[in-house]
Amino acid sequence: MKKIISLLIIAVCSLGVKAQVSFFTYYDFLIGLQPTCLASGDFNGDGIKDIAATLVITNELSIFLGDGTGSFTGPTNYTVGYHQAGIVSADFNEDGKLDLATADRDNYRITVLLGDGTGSFSVDSSYILSGNPWSIVSVDLNGDGHKDLVTGYNEASWGPDSLAVLLGNGTGNFSKPVCYTISSQTRSIASADFNNDGKADMATVGLNTSDVCILLGDGAGGFAQMINYPVCKTPYAVTIADFNSDGKMDFAVCKYDTVEVLFGNGLGNFSNPVYLHTGPLTKAILSADFNGDGNMDIATTNTNNYTVSVFTGDGAGHFSTAYSFLVGYTPGDIIHDDFNGDGKMDMATANPYSNNFSVLINSTNPTALPDIKMGQTSVYPDPCTGTIIIELPAGVNDAEINIFSSLGAMVYKQAHAADCNTIDLSKEVKGVYMVNIISKGSLIASKKLVKE
Repeated sequence: MKKIISLLIIAVCSLGVKAQVSFFTYYDFLIGLQPTCLASGDFNGDGIKDIAATLVITNELSIFLGDGTGSFTGPTNYTVGYHQAGIVSADFNEDGKLDLATADRDNYRITVLLGDGTGSFSVDSSYILSGNPWSIVSVDLNGDGHKDLVTGYNEASWGPDSLAVLLGNGTGNFSKPVCYTISSQTRSIASADFNNDGKADMATVGLNTSDVCILLGDGAGGFAQMINYPVCKTPYAVTIADFNSDGKMDFAVCKYDTVEVLFGNGLGNFSNPVYLHTGPLTKAILSADFNGDGNMDIATTNTNNYTVSVFTGDGAGHFSTAYSFLVGYTPGDIIHDDFNGDGKMDMATANPYSNNFSVLINSTNPTALPDIKMGQTSVYPDPCTGTIIIELPAGVNDAEINIFSSLGAMVYKQAHAADCNTIDLSKEVKGVYMVNIISKGSLIASKKLVKE
């Protein structure tokens, strides 16, 4: 069953942050009993984004196939473990088809489902943990080119809280979990390179803590250092992006009615918090460029007033006040993707107490993107289909090139760039990218690039 509702948007922008955002309709898709977690991807190879949802009451995974308009058909259900607390999509066996993995909290395991490229999945394997997993991400943690899995969990019988690493071998199989003790039971986990050493790092937030735990990767599948940063009390979720356009990863966390943003210095340290007011009982957070201005924005779900809050960023670390959009009853998890193929980031929320998920379609008018220039920076061809050329301004020495997707993920990094640089983006998906040029720690050029 699908319900379509027009929305009224009410927001007041903060001084200096004028970029607006709008989501004019939403769709409610009935799933089953208490959907908790969502993931998206093109599961059947038709170039259109689909959605996977976990159902904690029936211990099922539901697949909904997109039709390219923002609507979905389905579901097709698969039995997985008990009380799924996380889900992630990636190509684990490197056959060009998306697979899925779930964190099954109540039977202490990770379940891996391999996709066949038609939208169907088979339960391939499961991996036993010594406690309850609460979250899961996929990242190449040891630099071998294969996707690994990282999950946060608490030991059975209230033992120490841990992070488990399962190293992938590219066939869909993973190593026995290797565990690292951390400061709290991980409720949310995200990955980025915080100290610019080319190795994947992790950020976690958990129950009964007021810290974000930063784990700096050693490039071999483990962690060289763990640092705890105090934030607002009992943070619920974390997201990572470059919010002030300096080429260094920042993070934002949400708690009951607040978002706290901390800015990284590229060495694994964070400071200068900024606070944003959300709706009541904020459960999830994400970051993306929703209004097409090349700057990272923030979105949260607010369980107690059934809304999503969006804060538009100005690229300097400042944000608007909240734009609010109605969704289903008690929204929890939130994801973002382009569900109707118009090049704009849409969103979907899991609504466990209305037994459905909501899809918010982005109706924002694209914002003109100003270029920051020193001399003449050229990025061409634009639009591109694969290879691009970046010519740096005259007189720029020891520059660094960073390219980000509209989801905030760094897809390319080159230190000590030459005057003229040829870069292959053929393996990246279609969409809008940001090319940032950094020199002596400062952003000197920022250009939008479209890949077709």
